Amino acid sequence: MTKAIILSLGMLQEEVNTNHFIVYLLAKAKASNPGFNFTPDLQTQAYALSDRFNAGKVSPEDFKRGLLTLFTIPEAEITDTTFWEKWDAMVTVGNIKDKMQLLQDFSSDHQSLIYLHSDTNTVHLEKLKTEYQAQSITLNTDTSPPQVEQFPLYASCLAGKSRFELVQHIIAEIKQKQFNHPDEIILILADPENIQNPHDKANQKKKIASIIEWCSQQENVSVKLHSSKDSLLTTLQKAAGAKTALTPAAQI
Repeated sequence: MTKAIILSLGMLQEEVNTNHFIVYLLAKAKASNPGFNFTPDLQTQAYALSDRFNAGKVSPEDFKRGLLTLFTIPEAEITDTTFWEKWDAMVTVGNIKDKMQLLQDFSSDHQSLIYLHSDTNTVHLEKLKTEYQAQSITLNTDTSPPQVEQFPLYASCLAGKSRFELVQHIIAEIKQKQFNHPDEIILILADPENIQNPHDKANQKKKIASIIEWCSQQENVSVKLHSSKDSLLTTLQKAAGAKTALTPAAQI
């Protein structure tokens, strides 16, 4: 029985942490405007802007300008260099070479097809390409779809799709395969409980609930959540041995 496992690229990194960036912006906002309040409406606008950036619909320059405007931070207060250094610091790559070897071994041992997906932006993707290359790992965005070594990569910023649309697109492409057609598709998502920042956690819970609801209506598609308490290998092993039992949205 062949399984297709769709794995978030973020799970291969040592850490993906948005909290420091958000805290930094909030501190800058308070310094510029002591009465600043990150209201639910502003949170919604900030996440909508980030989603558009991740979908490749907003340029890096317009994203920075729009975000500073929402936080009422004068553009002169944060240089481009500092802003993007703080932005890049969200992602710590770690030893990607060992993670890729783990995927290759797992794929072979468990007769599993591995697909990678990432709700990311062009800036973070370029950071990954550079740091992967330093470890002799190829992230090729010139192919269709792009690839990390031999594994297909679907990135929101390159596909021009939201995270939800990207998941739907990947699953549709897998189901259309004429050869090596999988019997089951397992989508692995990061558990929102891994996220420190309460605003970001609530936003991710909403997004994942919609994805889980859609997947529950698809034949032979299941969703598994990756907890930061588990190793990547543990999560993959759980997925490989899992039946098509959906994680209820109410439990995330």
